[in-house]
Amino acid sequence: MDPIIAYQLRKNVANIIQQQREAVNQIIEELKDDHYKGIGIYGMGGIGKTTLAVEVGKLARDCGIVKEVIMVVVSQTPNIRKIQGQIADMLNHRLEEESTLGRAEIGIPHGDEHKACRIMLTTRQKDLCTAIGTKGIPLRLLSEEESSHLLRKYACTSTSDLCPELDSTVMNFVKECQGLPLALVTVGSALRGKEQVEWEAALQLLKKSQPFSPTYASKTIFSCLDLSYNFLENEEIRLCFLMCCLYPEDREISIEDLTRDWTGKGLFSDVDTIEEARARVCLRVGQLKSSCLLLDVGKEKIPENLLSRLVQLEELYMGWSFRLWQLADGSTEGSGQVSLSELMSLPQLNILCVEVSTLLAFPENFDLPSIHKFEITVGYHSAICYPNSRRFYLREIKTGIPNGMKHMLQFSKELTMFCASKVILKSIFDVEGGLNHLKTLEITANDEITYFIDEVLHSDAPLVLGSLKKLHLRTFKKLFSLSVLPIKPGSFQNLRILRVENCDNLFFLIQTSLLQRLSSIEEVHVYSCNKLLDIFQLNEAAFDEEQKLLSTLKKIWLARLPTLFEIWRVAKQLLLNATLQNKQCFSNLTDVLIRLTRIIGEEPEGVSANVQNGHVLFPNLRAVHIGSCRNLRNLFSARSLGKLEELKVNDMPNLVELINNEESEREREREEENDKIIVLSELKVLRITKSGSVERLCTEAFCMDLPSLEEFVLVECPKMADTVKRGLGSASNLLKAEIEEQSFFSTMAREVFSSKVR
Repeated sequence: MDPIIAYQLRKNVANIIQQQREAVNQIIEELKDDHYKGIGIYGMGGIGKTTLAVEVGKLARDCGIVKEVIMVVVSQTPNIRKIQGQIADMLNHRLEEESTLGRAEIGIPHGDEHKACRIMLTTRQKDLCTAIGTKGIPLRLLSEEESSHLLRKYACTSTSDLCPELDSTVMNFVKECQGLPLALVTVGSALRGKEQVEWEAALQLLKKSQPFSPTYASKTIFSCLDLSYNFLENEEIRLCFLMCCLYPEDREISIEDLTRDWTGKGLFSDVDTIEEARARVCLRVGQLKSSCLLLDVGKEKIPENLLSRLVQLEELYMGWSFRLWQLADGSTEGSGQVSLSELMSLPQLNILCVEVSTLLAFPENFDLPSIHKFEITVGYHSAICYPNSRRFYLREIKTGIPNGMKHMLQFSKELTMFCASKVILKSIFDVEGGLNHLKTLEITANDEITYFIDEVLHSDAPLVLGSLKKLHLRTFKKLFSLSVLPIKPGSFQNLRILRVENCDNLFFLIQTSLLQRLSSIEEVHVYSCNKLLDIFQLNEAAFDEEQKLLSTLKKIWLARLPTLFEIWRVAKQLLLNATLQNKQCFSNLTDVLIRLTRIIGEEPEGVSANVQNGHVLFPNLRAVHIGSCRNLRNLFSARSLGKLEELKVNDMPNLVELINNEESEREREREEENDKIIVLSELKVLRITKSGSVERLCTEAFCMDLPSLEEFVLVECPKMADTVKRGLGSASNLLKAEIEEQSFFSTMAREVFSSKVR
């Protein structure tokens, strides 16, 4: 064998059935010999004929023996027109005739004028090899040693993963599989990661499985497939596999076909939208592929000028399956010849899903005025493509947006970008009138921008992102703050969710200029910003009766913010004024999740270091999870927690009390004994863990009444021992109490919570 071919063979041998080396060598030699017009490979079902043919075809092309490899499947009842069409598509050849006879230019090459062509046939019948003028190359069954190696390869990541106790069981499986690669691969995939007891149970199932009409090898393959089917994770996956079996032989099944079929037949009972159903289909198909029960199909090719002739086409879905677009300058990304400009010839097109590797594939004048919904993906590999909006995915864009596309961009509703430079971002947002139809904006990875809104968004627009509902910024290395300059009225007026993460140079998140525009903000999520000092900056406007800033805020989720000093920065005098006027600028806040390393800095004079700075009220707050805030000494004022349902505290080394009463000593002295009870009427869950300084639940001389409390946990809080002995208060409906290593239930739990040990 030629040394170069031998090297390529050794290099690719992992992708070929290694045990068929003799057959591979013979096929390669016949491909090189002009005397052989046809090459036949025959063997029983499941022996690996198709796998071998595919890999040898790749090898022959890589070694330069052939220029192109065309593969088609010929079933027992062949569709000649379909076969001709497949061959023509792979050759980028356009068939003009409609009849089978008229399309006879596409078929099996014959005669001396086709010396460079070869036919390689795989079949179970040796006679068919003779029919094309070859004696045929047989594929043999695998030896026990080879079978054992192949089975182990698919059952574990290395041959050492299986314990020695399984050796005899593996050999029993080898005997049942009778040297058939398909059977060995199927069984190995089904038993990957299983325990010994499961292997032994599977062996019994394999021995008992019987096909309807057993013949040589069919019994083995049936039994192995039956085992693999039974080892699928749940009934839903099994139903998915059975429904795939309803499609005709050799049918290529699309994700969209499966989504419509499986959803229409009620296969998924717990999905609410088509998008969720499509994601579930992709999950199940992936699981069936990993079990070797479904196979991938090859990439599609589209002839030039085909799309432009589909003038009645209304919907076109070409995401995730096709990327070989011609570039606007006439060159190609791969071997593709079809151009995106052809889409401009489709006057009825209203839904489009398309994926390209670069914006250079879009013509300068690209525009689709009739389009209603689209998903345009540039640089990504999209897993799902069924547009329900107007969406752009842009990754590592190096050039500006073509002028024609700016019209589509202006009316887009969702935009996701990854690794876009400041210049590119400005060019995207620099469209006439601004992107005021945009609902969702997600940007990941930028190394230049310091003030996102001030530097990127179009300053001449009458308002900025007036319809935006969700803004997500991730990994902006130099971002200092979102904005410091004035922002035009109406901008961000519909923003509901703000999420910022992994911005290591961020010091201030929402300053006054932006805060005044967030009239609809409901959720703020901030994670892993190592220099952040505060979240909100509140000025006089925050306490304006007409503006009611942050009155719509419902959730604050913070985590991994080691330098955070204040959640909301506000001058002391404003705090005092707010207390006197009883303003409630956080009146809708219902959910707080705070996981910080520490809150640092000196406390402002007269203001305690607590989550709410002592004065801002949360009358609708329902859940608080807080941990690793190492400077906090107390959390909330009693009067701010009327609707609190869940309070979980963990790893708070300096926390002394959870609830404090902020009234003066003189006011306390005037109170009657009955007024020294702090009631949290809605609290159901109270958990305090790993907080060694906690001494009490509330301010001394007060006690707690928790009529709705159902669960109380106190773990690794040694200073609470004396307080527990004196009694924590009243919890008339407590169902479970866990105090250090002891658990109490029902009546006993209530007694432990409230009893006083003298």
